[in-house]
Amino acid sequence: MEFKIGVAVRKFRELLFLWMFCVLALDNAAQAMVFSKTNLQLLRGHNFQLGPKTRNVLTYEQLSVFKKGDLFFFFDVTDATSEQTSLYGEAVLRGNLNELFHWNTGNFVKGLFLALSLEHNSSGAALYGLSLDLNVPGMDLFQVTYFQRNLKKEEGLSQQITLVWSTQFQMGLPWEFSGFFDWATKEGRSEGWILMQPQLLFNLGKFWNMTDGELWSGLEFHQWTNKFGIKDQNESVIQYMLKWYI
Repeated sequence: MEFKIGVAVRKFRELLFLWMFCVLALDNAAQAMVFSKTNLQLLRGHNFQLGPKTRNVLTYEQLSVFKKGDLFFFFDVTDATSEQTSLYGEAVLRGNLNELFHWNTGNFVKGLFLALSLEHNSSGAALYGLSLDLNVPGMDLFQVTYFQRNLKKEEGLSQQITLVWSTQFQMGLPWEFSGFFDWATKEGRSEGWILMQPQLLFNLGKFWNMTDGELWSGLEFHQWTNKFGIKDQNESVIQYMLKWYI
């Protein structure tokens, strides 16, 4: 009986999130975008686990911001000319509860959001939860998101905490420090894991008289503990990176 009540509560919570997202998505669709940013990334690294040691990754990334939310998505094409090529994508839709309910969360918490995320790969996952935009000194962007995570091929639910950050600074040249940190708990046969990808880039376009901000180059540090939820399958890779805003 307790199990059935727990399932019912979980389903009601999922339906509530879905209904609120439909309201926010329809409202956002009726608005003009506040702004949109798109970039292409090319990364190359060595010492990957579970597959080819050396990999080339092409990433398409877009962020669209509306008055009452935002939509972020990307997809990676790994080794596009290889027989082992793979495709991975994520989409994150956030609805701004401050705008919807006219809340004021103060100076430190700039926004409270409902968040829904979908991961597309061989296993796939759906995530939903709450997200905060925080006013952190020295950062242009700092987000903290708590997700309930549901893997298609595993029973039960897990939790995930995601941090996203970005800042630009001047040190001879314009630099950008950005990235994300994911921590997920165990779900079914999948062990808990940690994935982080901080990036340090400089404005290469200034050397070629390009429009300011168009072309960046640098390094990405990729660290994945218990990769794919496999116990003790750990991966540390430094990747060379080009990012082109288009």
